[in-house]
Amino acid sequence: MAKISTKNLVLAIHEMTKDKSGHELDVAIQNITDYLAKKRMIPRAPEILRKLEELINFDEGIVKANITYKNIPEKKITDEIEEILMSRYGAKKILAVTNENENVLGGVKIEVGDEVIDLTLKNKINQLQNYLITN
Repeated sequence: MAKISTKNLVLAIHEMTKDKSGHELDVAIQNITDYLAKKRMIPRAPEILRKLEELINFDEGIVKANITYKNIPEKKITDEIEEILMSRYGAKKILAVTNENENVLGGVKIEVGDEVIDLTLKNKINQLQNYLITN
């Protein structure tokens, strides 16, 4: 018996539920739940849901970003960062989660998927230090 990959399962669930609502969506979700239970895949549900959310966000042009500051700046600055991210990733919308971290000396750190954009003062100092040591 072949093992079903999470990626293929997520694609199938997405296709089964796409553009459905009401009773039709309820039936599709019940069928999915029954299948997962029958195949003993319920423990994989958190991973499946996370990947399904990523796929839906991708389809809808939504990008999730974690943005860390020492102190959260005024709305104008966060809006500008979101506009830059929308342009960079070709997104229609940015779901930004902003965090305060007292250990950040200054600047901003942005995480989008596997990419990290570290514009913190500590990172800049480390880059300068490495440059001075190697040259």
